[in-house]
Amino acid sequence: MIPKKLQNKLNQREAENAIRKLGVQNKLVDFASNDYLGFSKNDAIFRASHNYLLVNNIVENGATGSRLLSEIINYIIP
Repeated sequence: MIPKKLQNKLNQREAENAIRKLGVQNKLVDFASNDYLGFSKNDAIFRASHNYLLVNNIVENGATGSRLLSEIINYIIP
């Protein structure tokens, strides 16, 4: 059973249409949620990403912490 305080918060978020949900599951492996393959320390990926941000005048960057947040990959890999 969910505590009443938490249930109230969930109800509030649902009323505000602020509940995030994962999309349709597929057969792909999610490597975006964490740095499973060590990409955060890969020089080639860093340089390519950094150059892409500079060339396209994109000033937003950072790690994705969740599959709910990992849609940024569409900007880097069209």
